[in-house]
Amino acid sequence: NTIFLRDLIFMNFEVFYYSKTGHTKQLADAIGSIIGKDAKDITSNSIDEDIDVLFFGSSIYGNGIDPAVVRFFNNNIDANIGCIVNFSTSGVGRSTYDEIKALAESYSIKMAEDQFYCIGEFAGMNSDKPDANDISKIKTFAQDIVNKY
Repeated sequence: NTIFLRDLIFMNFEVFYYSKTGHTKQLADAIGSIIGKDAKDITSNSIDEDIDVLFFGSSIYGNGIDPAVVRFFNNNIDANIGCIVNFSTSGVGRSTYDEIKALAESYSIKMAEDQFYCIGEFAGMNSDKPDANDISKIKTFAQDIVNKY
């Protein structure tokens, strides 16, 4: 009997995101292309099947994560998640890692130390971000995570 590598499923990877401007969605779609899954917007999707590694993307709006992200954790996760890998954009130069980690830990979900962050648009500044270089970097990041797990 021959077993092909493509027929073996080692880990279940998914990518969920929240994006008001489309910048975080661009990163989510790039990750999806690496893991072979469609990126899912948290405003219209829930997690109802176990996930080994969840790539989770969001951004800083004002001075923190958007309340929609908190609502998603409160109302739309009905499955086990092995760990969350954070990725984010922000025009204020700050990752969402600490906020997402605190939220994840409040639900006893492990947070990976690995994260990806890139500058995003804010008040017309950095309107070209994420750019092709950022997309290339997040694809490499996602592949490194897949290889790690």
